[in-house]
Amino acid sequence: MFWKILVDAIVVVHLGWIALFIFGPFLAVRYRILRTAYLVFMWITAIFPFCRCYCPLTVVENCVRLHYDPSSAYATTFIQNQLDKIASCTVNPRILASSTIGWAVLWTVAFWILRLKKRRV
Repeated sequence: MFWKILVDAIVVVHLGWIALFIFGPFLAVRYRILRTAYLVFMWITAIFPFCRCYCPLTVVENCVRLHYDPSSAYATTFIQNQLDKIASCTVNPRILASSTIGWAVLWTVAFWILRLKKRRV
């Protein structure tokens, strides 16, 4: 029972991390103090799929899953596994890496433009 609860807690943290990656920039646009912290967070997150490394949370989750139920561990990334469960589709790791890097570049440029506009005013 302990391992099941721990796996569920790790999944919740993982989903929160992904939600912060996707929706965090909208908070950072409003609150300037969050921008630098968010950019660091976003680029650290974006580097893992680009380097073809698994997210540390995925590694920890799979280790705990092996204690709970060895058949429930998965060999893909967290996002690929969840999409496969929900929509029965597979995501190419290169597409995942490109989209995370693209999202990070987009918001880095957006925050840079916002910073330049503040300096001119």
